[in-house]
Amino acid sequence: MFYKLLPGMTILALLLCCSCKKYLAAKSDQRLSTPSSLQDLRTLLDNYGDLNVAMSASNAAADEYFMLDADWSGYNELGKNSYIWHPATQNNSDWVIAYRAVFIANTVLDQLQTIPASDNRDLWNELKGAALFFRAHHFFQLAQIFAMPYQKGSALNGPGIPLRLSSDFNQPTQRADLDQTYERIQTDLREALLLLPSTPIHATRPGKGAAYGMLSRVALITGDYELAGRYADSGLNLSSDLMDYNTLDAGVSAPVPRFNEEVIFYTNTSAPVNATSRAKTDSNLYKSYQDDDLRKVVFFADNGDGTYRFKGSYNNSRTSLFNGIATDELYLTRAECYARRDNGVAAIEQLNKLLIKRWKRGRFVPLTASGSAEALALVLRERKKELVYRGTRWWDIRRFSLEPAEAMTLIRLIEGQEYVLPPGDRRYAFLIPEDVVNLTGIEQNAR
Repeated sequence: MFYKLLPGMTILALLLCCSCKKYLAAKSDQRLSTPSSLQDLRTLLDNYGDLNVAMSASNAAADEYFMLDADWSGYNELGKNSYIWHPATQNNSDWVIAYRAVFIANTVLDQLQTIPASDNRDLWNELKGAALFFRAHHFFQLAQIFAMPYQKGSALNGPGIPLRLSSDFNQPTQRADLDQTYERIQTDLREALLLLPSTPIHATRPGKGAAYGMLSRVALITGDYELAGRYADSGLNLSSDLMDYNTLDAGVSAPVPRFNEEVIFYTNTSAPVNATSRAKTDSNLYKSYQDDDLRKVVFFADNGDGTYRFKGSYNNSRTSLFNGIATDELYLTRAECYARRDNGVAAIEQLNKLLIKRWKRGRFVPLTASGSAEALALVLRERKKELVYRGTRWWDIRRFSLEPAEAMTLIRLIEGQEYVLPPGDRRYAFLIPEDVVNLTGIEQNAR
């Protein structure tokens, strides 16, 4: 029974299961310590506060914002260290958030084995698909923070993340290698795809479109552009709507509606540094939007001192950021994959479908490219401008670090000191929390 595991759990285990304990404590019969019905499991998976969450580090480490000295010095230690890519940075909260979600998903998967599918085949399938999806979703996020970038076909791929596949805390914790990590993520998502409904009742629940979106992300990260493009196609076949930014009120504090028609799957990041007034939008990024590009006024607000803050989250909030899957991302992925597979014409066609919805009516001049290389440059430029503050930028910086033509060196300047993150640096993987290393004996990331 679930509670019988508690006496032998470590402090980490207690942190991971605290949300499940809350749910179980709310049951009318306190003697029942295990979720015992499909509806119990549905309740666990609808706990979007624990499952529909994304990691703050992906936002904090990216190059979309800067901080002034006074704002940086007044921030907490984690925020300060993340901003300058300090080699000792440990983001314990991201680790706990992700593995708590993995624990909930594993609890559902384990308990489904005790409930006959014949009780309600459709619900049973949907719950299994959702649990597999959430586990893969959080494994993917963990891999972008606590493991080095994936190198396609390389024997140099090092350690990945611990792949917890059971809710039994007595099972030992070991780090899989990076190839095993991404194979598990894809295996879970492919199985989920077969089980999930085409159209979930709400964007907080995953459907087939969410699975296609995640599979497309994984294929893009691992350099399989043919597969990434096919998954993006499949996702857009289910949902291809784009908002016309001409219909948005750019004058309000949060112009983009939550759960708008572009949102395929909803997640958010609570209170990352770049959702606060401390974060000033990178000046070169802001200047890259032309005046007739409505993203310039929908996404950003003037701070009154020559700097700009972000206000355009698909979360309709200035205190948390949308990090989910939306159709605009799939258009950009499909465009990038066309360009990388030497079809620049198709790449620009996809890009123009998106951009005409972002510019003032009658002012957009369709882009053209002389070849695939120029098309790819245009797509990557617009990817940075469209998906700003969604966490995807950090993933892109990591994968570009392995491409000589796209690799970049990131620089922060704080209190007169320059902090540099060059391509290939070991700080692309944050340190695993020391408590976890000490408790489990798993390998720490190198420095």
